[in-house]
Amino acid sequence: MNIYLVRHGESEANAQQVKQGTGGNLSTQGKQQAKFLAERLSRISLENIISSPVLRTKQTADIINKKLNLPLTYSPLFVERKTPTELIGKPLQSPEVTNAMQKMYDNYSDNEWHYSDEENFSDLKTRAMSGLKELAESTSKNRLVVTHGAFLRVLIACVIMGNTLTSAEYLKFNSTLKATNTGITLIRYINSEWQLIIWNDHSHLG
Repeated sequence: MNIYLVRHGESEANAQQVKQGTGGNLSTQGKQQAKFLAERLSRISLENIISSPVLRTKQTADIINKKLNLPLTYSPLFVERKTPTELIGKPLQSPEVTNAMQKMYDNYSDNEWHYSDEENFSDLKTRAMSGLKELAESTSKNRLVVTHGAFLRVLIACVIMGNTLTSAEYLKFNSTLKATNTGITLIRYINSEWQLIIWNDHSHLG
């Protein structure tokens, strides 16, 4: 089974470099990126699409599906990592955001610690493993999942390390694996094991 994982197109918040929640539209560039992605994906024999229900992913999936016309469902398992509510809309480089992020990273090894209402490492790992389990149980041969950059890195870390993934290992994945808007990542499930085949192919953007 092949699972094609794609990050949504550029959102307005991405362009403005601010923390985002579940709202916010794709930018003009993000919509164009999604159209380029749809053209690229039209050359693959996909059977269905699963999308995060967050607005920017729904908009990306809708643009793709105008080209592909496939069964489309939404799953909360593939939403973005929940960020502290009080940081939404704040500039990424603001002292408030950078200080909060540092505190979260410093406490990633504590499964009980939260800065406020965000998902910690334990929450993310549990959701990623649940997402992989749901995908593994599918009978489809080629599926598309429209998701988010940070969650995509958690998912791939779990593909490689499995349930043994530690917070320290995840932070290395998080700092090293960069996900381009509409980048394509391919994972394969074969003989009850996951394989990473392609990471962040964004050649369709030129």
